[in-house]
Amino acid sequence: MTISTAKRLRLWPGVILWASSVLSCTGEGPTEFTNNDVGTVKGCTGSSPLWMATPDQESVSSCIVAAANGDTVKVLAGTTTWTETITLNKSIKLIGAGEGRTIIIDGVSKDHMLAVDGGSVPISPRISGMTIKGFSTDKSGVIATVMIEGISNELGFRLDHMTFDNIVITGLGTNDWVWGVIDHCTFNMKTDAVGWAIYFSNERWGDLTLCCGDMAWASPDDFGSHKFSFVEDSIFNLIGIGPANYIDSAGGARYVLRRNTFRDGFLRAHGTDSTEQVRGTRAIEIYNNTFINNAAAFDSVEELRSGAALFYNNQFSGSGGFNHGIVLKAFRDNGNFWPVWRRCDGTTDWDQNLPSEHGYACLDQPGRGEGNLATTTANGLIPATWPNQVLSPVYFWNNLGWRDDEGGSTSTRIQLGRDFFNSPKPGYVPYTYPHPLQSP
Repeated sequence: MTISTAKRLRLWPGVILWASSVLSCTGEGPTEFTNNDVGTVKGCTGSSPLWMATPDQESVSSCIVAAANGDTVKVLAGTTTWTETITLNKSIKLIGAGEGRTIIIDGVSKDHMLAVDGGSVPISPRISGMTIKGFSTDKSGVIATVMIEGISNELGFRLDHMTFDNIVITGLGTNDWVWGVIDHCTFNMKTDAVGWAIYFSNERWGDLTLCCGDMAWASPDDFGSHKFSFVEDSIFNLIGIGPANYIDSAGGARYVLRRNTFRDGFLRAHGTDSTEQVRGTRAIEIYNNTFINNAAAFDSVEELRSGAALFYNNQFSGSGGFNHGIVLKAFRDNGNFWPVWRRCDGTTDWDQNLPSEHGYACLDQPGRGEGNLATTTANGLIPATWPNQVLSPVYFWNNLGWRDDEGGSTSTRIQLGRDFFNSPKPGYVPYTYPHPLQSP
């Protein structure tokens, strides 16, 4: 259809710019708006279950505060800058007038622009129908413009029909004990971004009193279940010359990437190595995606440094291409990124240290899964012993378009036929597609 458009709260003193444009929209985005949903006077109006806010920071904040669980807050069309963090801590819908119509510019210094966090109260919010522009450049890479954390209930959060434009730090992040779906979104990331389009972490998974992904590493894989952050039916574009790292993760992260298109970029998953006390990525599924690389040739689509993974039915193409599909690495083979972890060479207490295996199995290495709960401290694991992590091999199959090989390992401690297999995972059934939260 074609549409013609004529945590801390503070009063927003800035100016709203109302724009006129014509935008062609496809897909099933927000349906709550008419062509006349353009604000003329700043403010929050309405009553439960429906509220209406102009897009300025003060009005949106006021409506979120006034809304009750189950309510909808409609954010009218317009362009504005938020300069303080807004916290969404309820199971409500925050629905803009559409991508390219409701435009929020990130002007928040050294913090998230929108924090979705119910604390210890489980929530299942929805955010939809906006363009988020990233212009604040004084954040660290893990301080995302939009951050989803706390605890999810039911099927979790939904973030859909959103455009993250001009990503210069990190566009979207997850943490804690959350799951849900990100669908029909567009991520436009600058080639010199100090971060990623999405950064996944689940550091307090299963227990908000813990940190570092410890409970995630004491929990099952749960492949084929809803207990992941799903990204589906979305597009990742690069602004500039690539390739670039679109998605990264650590802290017990659990996520699924399916039916997306990635242009001139690749994926990475940190291990228990360079992130100090924070442990590595826990479990991921990557399937039915398209990777098009017309930039310089790159080594691999996915570099996995810890945990269990399923990587299948992906298509690689482009003039630059990729040498490999998925590459498994053990950075503790030769590196000493955090002094407490040290090398995996048979001298640490938290590696398995099998005889004649030179440290194998290394803590949290690719192909390892659920183990005993151990707490990460500045001195290493407590108790300081191998947590009996089960073997949970990486599986990859039916990926097409690579140059040298579909997948493999750079470490002698990660072996074909034991830690990874070039074949389907026995008994595996993927979770329902589309994600049930896509249903009206």
